[in-house]
This record gives sequence, structure tokens and C-alpha cells, in this order.
Amino acid sequence: MELIKKQIHMNQWKGNVTTQITLDDDFIVPDTLDDMEQVMLDTGEIQIETVKNQGDKVAVKGKLEFQVLYRKESGGLQTLGGNIPFEEVVNVQGLEEKDYVGLNWMLEDLNTDMINSRKLGVQAIITLQVRACLTRTERDRCRWRRLSARPMRLPLLSGARIHTGLRRNLALPEASPTLAGCYGGR
Repeated sequence: MELIKKQIHMNQWKGNVTTQITLDDDFIVPDTLDDMEQVMLDTGEIQIETVKNQGDKVAVKGKLEFQVLYRKESGGLQTLGGNIPFEEVVNVQGLEEKDYVGLNWMLEDLNTDMINSRKLGVQAIITLQVRACLTRTERDRCRWRRLSARPMRLPLLSGARIHTGLRRNLALPEASPTLAGCYGGR
């Protein structure tokens, strides 16, 4: 008999919460860079560092990394980069610590303004979407399966003999009786 076990993984949807956060910070142009005359281009991306399930809420920690291409007062182009760290706590009703938590994020808007030739203002809107689901593992009912093992039968030819055994040559002492005498033989 053989025992067959199967595990069933089920994800039960618990909730989906979407929130937006705003970031606003000012940056001083380092002394190693030239003064700004005009902001030409800006770009940014979100980097999530940790997502922690804390019972009925989820703590998200990350940063917005941005880069700005600007025209120098003396002519030519230069880039300035930086980051804005953020921490956000998102409430999710019905969430438990053992539940699976997933996160999607999107940089909705990024705006950079030159405050003066040595100062840059950065504003951003970030959308966070938290998905929560319960993962359960259950064992299916065990089923017993009987494996039929029939003995294998070989057809024998009439008059055929099957010999099995081990053949050894033994040295018998001279004083021992003959084998025929031991077996009550001839």
C-alpha cells in the first residue's frame, strides 16, 4: 500500500488599501557645483526599502531618488541628484501578523523648482497600494491506494529442472566419512 498526500495552498483575499503621500523638500546646491540658471529636466524613481506587517497596519519605508539637469550661469549643463526618505504607516482593516502583504507603488508627479541659484525645491506625489491576503496550507484527505503485487509466474518446460544453490569445493580431512555415508546414501 502507498499513502498519497497532497498539500493545498489557498490565498484568501483580505483587503486592498490605496493611499497617496506627498514629499516636499529643499536642496542646497553643493559648493562643488556651479550656480543654477534654469532647470531643464527632472526625473525620479521610488525605492522601497522595507515593508513590515504590524498587525492591523503596514509600515512602508523607502526613498525618492531624483536627478535634475540644469543650465549653469556660466553656460553648459550640469546634473544634481539627491533623495528624500519617507516612512508611511497604512491601516488595513482585518490584517493579522501572519498574513501576506504585497505593495505596489507609483510616482504620480515630480516637480522641481529653482528657488534661487543655490537652492532647489522638490515636490512629489507617491501612490502606495497595499494588498493583503491570508495564505493557508491544508492537507487533503489521505487516500490509501493498494498496489497489487502478483507473483510473477514463469512457464516451465516439462522435464526441466531448476537448480539454485551455491557450489563450493571443500577440502575434507582423510579420516572423515564419505558424503554418501553422511546422507544415508548409497
